[in-house]
Amino acid sequence: SDFENSRDMARTRTATRTGYSQGTRGYIAPEIQAGVVTSPTKPSDVYALAVLLCKVLLDLEPSATQPPDLRGARAGNSDLRDLLQSMTQEKPEKRPSSTLVRASLPFEAAAADDDDAVCTPEHWVMERLPQGSPTLQTFDVTAELKEGIEELLGVAVQSVVRVENSELWANYAKERMTMQRHLMERQGWQQAAFQPSTMERVAALPGADALMHAEAGEVYLMHGAAESAEYAIVRHGLDERLASQEVNFYGRGIYFAEDVRKSLQYFRGQPGVILVSRVLLGHTFF
Repeated sequence: SDFENSRDMARTRTATRTGYSQGTRGYIAPEIQAGVVTSPTKPSDVYALAVLLCKVLLDLEPSATQPPDLRGARAGNSDLRDLLQSMTQEKPEKRPSSTLVRASLPFEAAAADDDDAVCTPEHWVMERLPQGSPTLQTFDVTAELKEGIEELLGVAVQSVVRVENSELWANYAKERMTMQRHLMERQGWQQAAFQPSTMERVAALPGADALMHAEAGEVYLMHGAAESAEYAIVRHGLDERLASQEVNFYGRGIYFAEDVRKSLQYFRGQPGVILVSRVLLGHTFF
């Protein structure tokens, strides 16, 4: 699994070669150790990678006689722990493909602490607050972003507030990971073809490109809402069960738009808010 990088420096030649099985016991797959398979395979590489990740991320020492025991491992990300468990199945045919592993590994969230299970955007002020601070924080960034937001929306704005809700972010990031895995299984590693006009305009704003996942069809769109609904949305998120058919022009549901004029229609002539939101589109048809 060292891809021929191991060299005998005195002889300036590789000490391993493709198709030749050797390695540290515990890190190589059971079928190779047992001699059932004489040449490395994709499933055996998946096993070796999982054991290495178990050591690096979870501090689990590899065993020369059995796969890693993840039952008592304290992995902050349960999806990561489940993935490693599947990658170290004793039977090669039960391990996920290397392609699926690549799509599923949450490298930006690969940490052993629960607090690091989901990596929040680096520009969030919440990242620098003391542990135990409220999960919802709002910051007035009018002075910093008013000009950029007015250019994005094409309308005059009174104030700009950045919402940092770590609880909603964690749920969103997990759903994004699930969607990436699902899309990978169905259509391969493809970038969504649809790119709304908001993406180019939002790109100029600070932190706009933080952790954007194009492979899940993640984009920025706008959502218009009455001012009275602002607190409920930023606290609990958007809930289609609470959507009123009387307010929505296209039937019950939650709608996002790339054209602010559509979002402004939901103000109904009253004060309102425009939420510039991350949205997962998945595989789009238009």
